[in-house]
Amino acid sequence: MILLGGGQEEFGWRGYALPILESKYGIWFANMILGIIHAFWHLPLWFITGTSQTYMNFGGFILLMVGYSFILSWIRKISGNRPFSGLYAHGLANAFIPLIPPLIMQNNVSQPRFWIWVTLTFFIGILITILRNKKRANL
Repeated sequence: MILLGGGQEEFGWRGYALPILESKYGIWFANMILGIIHAFWHLPLWFITGTSQTYMNFGGFILLMVGYSFILSWIRKISGNRPFSGLYAHGLANAFIPLIPPLIMQNNVSQPRFWIWVTLTFFIGILITILRNKKRANL
């Protein structure tokens, strides 16, 4: 799961697209744009019966992907821009989802664990980026 559970997307997202977006728009807008694109990349899963996405709010998923974009961008930077670092971190995050399931796999129920996951991921990503920019400004 760690190597093949979605992390291979990172070669395109943060290995190729993010450096181009960052050079044009800066770290904040680049990660927001990439997170939104990444969310829409997964949109077909909302229409496939049996996928976990059918139980997720898509707006919340967008926030989740933006948060992950900030976090995975930071991981890539601290690894010396090694593309494998993003693959590993993305796959590891996907592998841990079943251990602490954020979704109740039923229709028409509230999803408090999903919203906790989304909120924490989004705000941790924002915090990491603020601290990263602060550190860079002090160098």
